[in-house]
Amino acid sequence: MSAPGPLDLPAVLSALAEQRPVFHSEADFQHALAWAIRERHPNMKVRLEYAVTLDGKRGHVDIRLDDADGPKVVELKYWTRELDLIVDDEEYRLREHGREPLARYDLWRDIARIERLIDDKLVGGGHIVALTNVQGYWNAGRPGTIDEGLRIHEGHVVHGSLSLSPKAKPGTTKGREKPIELRGSYVTRWRPYSQPAEVPGGEFRYLLLDVGAGLRAS
Repeated sequence: MSAPGPLDLPAVLSALAEQRPVFHSEADFQHALAWAIRERHPNMKVRLEYAVTLDGKRGHVDIRLDDADGPKVVELKYWTRELDLIVDDEEYRLREHGREPLARYDLWRDIARIERLIDDKLVGGGHIVALTNVQGYWNAGRPGTIDEGLRIHEGHVVHGSLSLSPKAKPGTTKGREKPIELRGSYVTRWRPYSQPAEVPGGEFRYLLLDVGAGLRAS
């Protein structure tokens, strides 16, 4: 068996969008993306829910793979607004995800975690893929919100210490009180994924962040 080439996630996602323009859940997205990676890179080892340990704490990453550059991890996010539609005779009923501030915090926390995995030489690189039909993620939004420092809108540059605003209610930030410390520098660029319906919420875009590149840019 020949060695696997480098992972080409944009090409994988472009091909996946042709077959699966929408998903029922994050788990559905995870399994479909892993299958699409194997289809494009048949010699690549791909694992789901791979166990990792940091600071003595056991956890898991969504996808772990081995490409030409060594082991990599991919963490996924699938944020939706309510939408009912039928695609290729399959019915989808997407629920309202809501709580955008917490979702942004969790994304950057995953980035910091992948940075640590790279620093500890447990993996050679990693990516975050966030897929959504919620325009509030790729649009700038109004100032003064509790997650202003965690924004991921188009073209935003993110680095350093990130946290939810002290103005946030304690119940809102439970489990997310600790600031996130990023070593890398990241520019958030959104790409079109699909538009399975000409209705509000019918357009999907994705954010792809390369953690290794972010660390090299810092």
